[in-house]
Amino acid sequence: MKYQPPFVYGDTPGAPGIHNADPDADYANGDPSIGQEGSYIPCEAVEHVMRELVHLIDYSTQTPDHTDLEQVRKAIAWMIANTVPVPATAPVTVYVRADGNDANDGTANTAGGAFLTIQAAINALVQRYAPSQHLLTVQVGDGSYAGAALANGGGGHNIRILGNITTPGNVVIDGLVGASAIAGAALCSQGPRLLRVAGVKMQGTYGLLAQRGGAAILDGNSDYGVCTGDHNRAESSSNISFEANYRIVGGAVSHFYGVSNGSVGCNSRTITIVGTPAFSAGFAVGTISGVVSSQSCTFSGAATGPRYLATANGTIYTNGGGANYFPGDSAGSAATGGEYL
Repeated sequence: MKYQPPFVYGDTPGAPGIHNADPDADYANGDPSIGQEGSYIPCEAVEHVMRELVHLIDYSTQTPDHTDLEQVRKAIAWMIANTVPVPATAPVTVYVRADGNDANDGTANTAGGAFLTIQAAINALVQRYAPSQHLLTVQVGDGSYAGAALANGGGGHNIRILGNITTPGNVVIDGLVGASAIAGAALCSQGPRLLRVAGVKMQGTYGLLAQRGGAAILDGNSDYGVCTGDHNRAESSSNISFEANYRIVGGAVSHFYGVSNGSVGCNSRTITIVGTPAFSAGFAVGTISGVVSSQSCTFSGAATGPRYLATANGTIYTNGGGANYFPGDSAGSAATGGEYL
């Protein structure tokens, strides 16, 4: 596309594709008081601009829509998001809302600016930013959302999912909803990336899952709802740790589960148990060389099921916390090389 100067009938074009001897001629408004005629606008000045914008919208995978007057902005945001990532120079926040749209760019906490899904927000941050020392935050508004994953990739991103710290039950993440969750986990981290979590309620097959050398840290008040698997599962040389107090509001197979050299570490935290949730395998499970390490925690409330299970060279370490350290209504057990210390 090129600049289209005013149309002048009979002029010899000063350049191909225009209708004016001066390819850089200015437009002038008409002024009847002095008898000045306004400039004539050539059709190309309108048509070419519209066609260029429609091509931009098409390129960004949108369908041109006469009712949406933000498609050019969205197209520009899409192009930025799909360029080569660069390190963030300061902390970055993108937004997710129940009334958002994944075609948005996530940079504004409005229905017209926020993403609809947590996965779209994570994907955008990974695409836009190379790993750096700055925290990338996904601010999630009250509502219910599908599970999401910071999946295995080439960069060590540090991303925080931040919901409602005061009332985490208002931000429900369900790993059994949608297609973005890995293994039915509400939130999953795969190596070499770090996923931080705060202010959400996690439920599904798993609550918080770390795999393939990934790491996850619960660093703000959160709730664990009903899970058909484990609340916190670290496997394949991954780890999960805790930097904040939190609540358990639903049962699971286990609350802490370390397997295949995965480790779960929770020390000096207050864990509030609401109701009497059941843990069928044991509140804490270490198996196949997995580790659960927990000491000096305060468990407020009661649970049913075995207190622990250490098996297949798994280790559960409480620093001498005793057989009744973990919640439960039946004794824990150690077998086949498992140790409870």
